[in-house]
Amino acid sequence: MLYEPGGNTRRVIDEWFMRSGISLRPVMELGSVEAIKRLIAAGLGCAILPLIAVRDDRRTREVIVRPLSPRLRRQLGIVLRQDKPLDRGLQKVVEGLRDLGPK
Repeated sequence: MLYEPGGNTRRVIDEWFMRSGISLRPVMELGSVEAIKRLIAAGLGCAILPLIAVRDDRRTREVIVRPLSPRLRRQLGIVLRQDKPLDRGLQKVVEGLRDLGPK
């Protein structure tokens, strides 16, 4: 099972498989990570999902979660409106996200 085509996550996954020389023939393409997780937990297939989507999920106990080899990474960015002032709470969130980024 894969994310539906057109999104960045799907593009990253497709490129990962292409680099390995593997041709994909997904049985289902869904736009919701929650729907994918429910179908996997029901035993209807397998998928590549972001670790954050399964890390603390109670259904993770019902499925096998394994890291990919070679590792799959994607780069994320922070997008803010220029006309919106950063209140103290939002400023702390942005600082926390920047602290998590590359050093």
